[in-house]
Amino acid sequence: MGTAGVGRALGDVNVFRLPIIIQELPPALNGLKILHLFDLYLQTFSNLNIENILTRAAEHEPDLVVITGDICDDLTLLPDTLDVIAQLESLLGVCACLGNHGYFRRIKQVRRIHDASAVPLYFGAGHWFPFRLGCPPEAPIIELQRV
Repeated sequence: MGTAGVGRALGDVNVFRLPIIIQELPPALNGLKILHLFDLYLQTFSNLNIENILTRAAEHEPDLVVITGDICDDLTLLPDTLDVIAQLESLLGVCACLGNHGYFRRIKQVRRIHDASAVPLYFGAGHWFPFRLGCPPEAPIIELQRV
């Protein structure tokens, strides 16, 4: 792991609100809040506390929790981490897709862990998010707003 990874492992995660303005947003999606979890790289020596992150995120009352990969570098931590994330109350639930580390760290094992969890893994599907967020470690609460 490089120095940036060590810094993330020993630091904290910035939980913040990030409004996204979309001109043609359907009225039904106006105000939708998405907790976007990514690139936490949890490891046995990490100081990151997923419960603390989720407690802070829950204050924003997300409607959907989306995990876009690389939550745990130590796969022994992934089952419990997914269980904790799945318990976060959100109207539309929790879903996940693989990050690049999921492909390189025993992909079959990662898929089996997800299959045994309450967090569905979208694999090989054409889901696309039309925006790219800042660099980790962040856990933005994305709020869609209509202009």
